[in-house]
Amino acid sequence: MIKTLSPYYITIPFVSPATALTCTSFTLKIYIWNGSKSAAPTTATWERTEQNPTSSTSNIKINIARLVNDFIDFTQSAGTTTEIINGNNQQWVMWETIYNGETEPTNRNIELFGKGYSYGLEGENAPTPTNKILIPIIDYKVSRNSTFIVPIEVDETEGTSEIILNSVTLTASPNVWSCDFTINFAPANIVVQIFMGGVFVDHAILIGLTSPQEFYLEDDFFRTRLKAYDSTTGSFIYSNVISQ
Repeated sequence: MIKTLSPYYITIPFVSPATALTCTSFTLKIYIWNGSKSAAPTTATWERTEQNPTSSTSNIKINIARLVNDFIDFTQSAGTTTEIINGNNQQWVMWETIYNGETEPTNRNIELFGKGYSYGLEGENAPTPTNKILIPIIDYKVSRNSTFIVPIEVDETEGTSEIILNSVTLTASPNVWSCDFTINFAPANIVVQIFMGGVFVDHAILIGLTSPQEFYLEDDFFRTRLKAYDSTTGSFIYSNVISQ
């Protein structure tokens, strides 16, 4: 959880996780909304472009707490009994990047944020408490003749992104292989990886995203898997391995 009165740093690489190319610039987009976590707006609330004039391959750290702090207008909620009240003093923030020359978003993350301070011992970017109570009991006092709203994050169930490599077969043409796969998300591309020198390395980018797809390889025996970047989770998803 982001407590906007203390710094919250995000780390953005200058090397695109989708293409492995060093950018000359990227645009950071921030989306803010209230309600369901899955109901992110389609238009960015705030954005800015970061330049990379030295062609750096490292990262840049940006404090987004100060950027989102002004988007909460703290308001009181009334209640006379024990009840569930949908809060408006905590909201969702999603950030993503668009690297120059690319159209697909990368480095996407979603966090809950609200006004408040982090404790020094919590370190940088204090996480949401495991008990989902967003204000610890020691942080407030309540009169026995009054009521108080304790903000609690609702549990959520999220699907798992996966790509399954079903088979790899030799086609009629020499050294042309066909891979059959299933995938439950929409990546920018799918990469064939070959096991070489003790590690998996990128070998070819499939032309299409629908199964089956072909790739060229001269070896008669190899171990292969598929790799795809999921922009929703901001991470690479790897398939199972098939030895051919």
